[in-house]
Parts: sequence; structure tokens; C-alpha cells
Amino acid sequence: MRRHLVTLLLLGLTAAGTGWGIVEYRRWRRFVVVEPGVLYRSNRMDDEQLTQIIHRYGIKTIFSLTFTRSNEIQAVCDRLGVKRYFHYMPGNGAGPDEAYLRFLEVMQNPANHPVLVHCSAGVQRTGGAVVLFRVIEQGWTLERALAEMKWRGNDGNKLQCDQLTKLVERLQSPRLAAHNANATR
Repeated sequence: MRRHLVTLLLLGLTAAGTGWGIVEYRRWRRFVVVEPGVLYRSNRMDDEQLTQIIHRYGIKTIFSLTFTRSNEIQAVCDRLGVKRYFHYMPGNGAGPDEAYLRFLEVMQNPANHPVLVHCSAGVQRTGGAVVLFRVIEQGWTLERALAEMKWRGNDGNKLQCDQLTKLVERLQSPRLAAHNANATR
């Protein structure tokens, strides 16, 4: 009987913990730790949620890829002393390379870390930015990074995937050439 009660108690605690995780996921919809202390991703948040994330994770920089709530986000950043970069990207995540390139520049400066990158839904544009971070900064293969992007809810639209592929090829080719030249010496 006692063993049965202990088992029920453990099951109850496990269920409660799982329930709290679901509540946390719903509260910060699509918030994900990409690299602890370096990069976080999310959808747009209200002022309270954004303030909680900034405090909880020590966010120093926000990189916005959407116009949505732009003034409100800027006001929170100003109030909390957080740097904010804004580069608009169309909702499908395919547009001028400048937004993605600027994101990589921000990520390459450790003084900006931790960074929160976001767009409206936290899927297409944010997913593209994370793909580039994974490949260029962390050395992932493009295939692995695109698979993660799709797993996080991005439909993998051809336009965005083609753009990311070409951008990665462009960014990696000088690095690979320099690396190969050094390796043959």
C-alpha cells in the first residue's frame, strides 16, 4: 500500500512538472534557448514577457526582424538599457541579405551577447537567422540547420531555403579558400 502511494505521489509530481513546462511554453510561445548565454529566439512578446526574458536570461541585445510592436519593444529596450537592432525582413524569411548579414555581424561581437532574435511568429525570419548562426558561427552543416528550422515549425519554403543556401555558400567560400590555402602550406 505504501509503495502504491509513493508511486502515485511520484506520478503526480511528474505530471505537475510536465504541466508547468506546458504553461511556461505557452507563456513564452516559441521562446527557445539556441546557445545558452549567447543566442535566444522567440516570437513577438508583450512588454511584460519581454521584460521577464531580458531579466531572466540577461539579454543585452535584441535583434528584431519585424515592424510588429516596434515602438513598444524599443521603449522596453530603452527603459532596461538593452541594445536593439532592427532590420525588416518579409514574413516568408526571403528578402534582402542585408538583414541576415547584419544579424551575423551582431552575433560576431561577444559584447552583444546574450542576443534575442525575434520576428512576429518566431518561425520564418527568426528560423533563417538561426540557420545562419548554426552554420557560420557553430559549424553545423546547412542540412542539419535547415532540418532544425523545419522542426521548429518553418515550412521550409523554397525561396527562403534557396536564399539561405546561396548566402551560406557566399559566406563560406572565402573562409574555405583561406583555410585550404593554409592547410596546404
